[in-house]
Amino acid sequence: MVESYKEQIRKIAESSNIVIDPKKTLLLVVDLVNDGSSDDGFFKKVMNLDISMFQSIEENVVELISACKKASIPVACVSTIYDFEYISEAMRKRFEAMGIKGGLAPKGAWGSQIIDKVLKLGPDLILIKSHYSAFSKLHSFLYKPRKNKELEEYLTLPIKDDEKVRSMGKKTMHEFFQEADNLKSEDVDTYLDNSGVATLDSFLKSREIDTLIITGGSTHVCEDAAVCSASEQGYNILEPVDAVASEDFDKHFVYVHNHGMFKTQLTTTKK
Repeated sequence: MVESYKEQIRKIAESSNIVIDPKKTLLLVVDLVNDGSSDDGFFKKVMNLDISMFQSIEENVVELISACKKASIPVACVSTIYDFEYISEAMRKRFEAMGIKGGLAPKGAWGSQIIDKVLKLGPDLILIKSHYSAFSKLHSFLYKPRKNKELEEYLTLPIKDDEKVRSMGKKTMHEFFQEADNLKSEDVDTYLDNSGVATLDSFLKSREIDTLIITGGSTHVCEDAAVCSASEQGYNILEPVDAVASEDFDKHFVYVHNHGMFKTQLTTTKK
């Protein structure tokens, strides 16, 4: 069955006919971070998972980012931070059931950082999340790089420094989550330019963006969560099948097939 899905996915993607309005489109790169994509990261070194698919899509994601930047399509890259202090109680219990203690991709650590070959291209936006979905309320926020020095310095600190940060009257992750969720301004861009944070959905609505190109991983977890959230909110979704990845190959093809049937338009990087 999986082999059949693989062939169907290939045919659908390669025959796709894509027409987009760059002014109404955003590229979302989900969780291409060191803990998932590096040989020294948590997925491979600790969980002994096969990360070859993550590594195989990197050049395609780089190509997509470069093309989108040339077309003035904004690029948002997602960094996941799963310290137990920041994730939901239900999520913490699931992690503990899997034998994960304290979390993974911790704040301030190399593992939670976006991989170098993506980061050096200069994404327009960075999205921090502590839940599966990039759209998650009270567990995500978006900011513009180099516009918020205090936030970027804070993100380099480990969670153990949060108490000290609070004692100095500064914001921690929870306050940034709340600030993003509370933002009601119609001019989100100006707010972001002035050291503010926003949710992904508020940014998309402020720009009247109706189409997302969703890439990254894991196909059956966080990339799927982004696809489902975007679909539920009515966004058009393009899914380049050679720019999404999972550490579980069978689930990858089943989920991509399901996405293409009900939620996304499957395509390729070249298309």
